[in-house]
Amino acid sequence: MKEGAIENTLIDYQLHQKRLVPLLAQALANFFTGEKIREFWTKHPVDILQPGSSQVQEINHALTTYLKAKAGDDCQKALLEVR
Repeated sequence: MKEGAIENTLIDYQLHQKRLVPLLAQALANFFTGEKIREFWTKHPVDILQPGSSQVQEINHALTTYLKAKAGDDCQKALLEVR
């Protein structure tokens, strides 16, 4: 590279875009899903924390369990991809 020349960033290369942009999209989808779950939690704290099984508890449990598994799997795949 010549002195004073502008260096291309990694994301400027099309090959890296094809590999990294889908991973970024997955990460953002997981983040925003987590935010929606947090909003759900703050709207229904009494229903979620009350003893006994309720529909709100079941929904919250299903959503958090799915997101935890999905985000973990996505992280593992992303680490293998960027290696």
